[in-house]
Amino acid sequence: MKSNTGTAKSRVLPLTALAGLLCFTTLGVLAQVTAPEEPAERTIESLTIDGQTFTNVRVVRPGAKDVMFRHDGGITGFKVQYLDNPTLRRLGYEIAPPAPKPTAMATARLETLPDLVPAGNVRWGVLLLSAGVLALMVGSFLYTGYVFRLICLKSGTPPGFAIWLPFFQAFPLLRAARMSWAWFIAVSSLSVLLAYAAFRAPEHTLVLGGILAAAIVGLAMVWSVRICHACGKSSLFAVLLLLPGLNYLALVHLAGSK
Repeated sequence: MKSNTGTAKSRVLPLTALAGLLCFTTLGVLAQVTAPEEPAERTIESLTIDGQTFTNVRVVRPGAKDVMFRHDGGITGFKVQYLDNPTLRRLGYEIAPPAPKPTAMATARLETLPDLVPAGNVRWGVLLLSAGVLALMVGSFLYTGYVFRLICLKSGTPPGFAIWLPFFQAFPLLRAARMSWAWFIAVSSLSVLLAYAAFRAPEHTLVLGGILAAAIVGLAMVWSVRICHACGKSSLFAVLLLLPGLNYLALVHLAGSK
């Protein structure tokens, strides 16, 4: 029995060694097969940089800032920023093509654009626009006052100078409609009270605003009907005076009609 056991052990040891050798050999072969192939070095027969000529140049380390290469005289490095584009291309760097130059017509447009819109013209343009808007507002106000004056004269009531003053226009217009100035004072006082109430109780602003709008609309309805009667128009014409957008045209018609 012992001799058989010794014989078995003597056979196992060489087999184990042989299996280990085969494993290491297989791993070595797989490592060689799966290892990435290194790119073959490209040899440049002659390269001249800053008056120095290098032969049999092989790039060792192409970096973003520095480049090193071997040659017959040893190893040399240069800063990339000091090398021209043709030299960098020979060393294996990719250089983007230069941007196209603008044409003569585009250059002429760029040169004449500042002359077309000088900086001073922008300031004068803003001033002229502001003056135009102000003149339009003043003209509209004066024309509206003139329309109100004609309405007062048509109703047989002298308008006075107050017809040209903002806020005070309401008094001659109320007299023309045969209404007391107390209507205007009442609505104005109500608006002040409602504004104060809205300030103290902001959660009721919508309700208070609705009350004020109803009071203003009520005053406008009464004034429209009475001014139509005073100018000899039908009560149906008062509807036009209450419609937004048409009320101004209706006032102009009321002032100019006979």
